Amino acid sequence: MFERRNLGRRPANLLFNRFVEGQPYLSRLVDLSETGLCAETFVEPVSDRFRCTVEIMLPEGDSIWIWAKRVWGRGNLQGLSFLGLAPDDAQKLRAFALATAPGR
Repeated sequence: MFERRNLGRRPANLLFNRFVEGQPYLSRLVDLSETGLCAETFVEPVSDRFRCTVEIMLPEGDSIWIWAKRVWGRGNLQGLSFLGLAPDDAQKLRAFALATAPGR
């Protein structure tokens, strides 16, 4: 049986902001794909909100903005599925994911 969440995952180690109910909270990118990411959270309020905005500042200085929803959570790890991503941000994300691939 194939598991979609494992397809195309790239390990990453980058701090980023998740906006929950309009407030920014620092998170760490654990891995990502073209359709979602795994985040380590540090401090954020308990919320029943499952949607958030994600801002990833790439090493080159560009920002990527993503509308996402939480699809799972275990301790301080959360899986986010992308709901909305501009085409130019999708290209930047793809390039970043390829650049973080093992062996590069």
